[in-house]
Amino acid sequence: MIKIISLLVFITTFFLTYAQNKFEDLSGLDKNSSEIKVVMLTADWCNICRINENKILQKKFQNILNEYDISFYKLKENFESPIKFNDTTYFFQKNGLNQGRHQIIKKFIKKNKINYPTFIFLNSKNQIIDIWEGFIDIIDIKYIINRI
Repeated sequence: MIKIISLLVFITTFFLTYAQNKFEDLSGLDKNSSEIKVVMLTADWCNICRINENKILQKKFQNILNEYDISFYKLKENFESPIKFNDTTYFFQKNGLNQGRHQIIKKFIKKNKINYPTFIFLNSKNQIIDIWEGFIDIIDIKYIINRI
């Protein structure tokens, strides 16, 4: 029984680590010169975010991202490390016990209420060119790119 539990923990950790590697590291957001950068705003409690994240990790989706020179980032609401973006450093702001929001989310979204997932599309100069709220699929990505 202990071997089975250990194996499950190992497999889960492996897949979570592998999945995390498909998204770019946020520390490179400012320096990345991709034609389009997409930041997925997500939260731990958001089931739709997890489903959408799994969809994004599929090979078909990854091929589209590569074809259009799109870099994909994931930013969790409770991400606590500082993020440097456009020569400004943004920090996590606590607003209660185990609660808070990163300042950069406020930079991207001007309103107080945020729907998760939300996708922020940036151009190579880090200017916001589009915002998509809710589940996103390959068809939606193509639609947004053609609209841009």
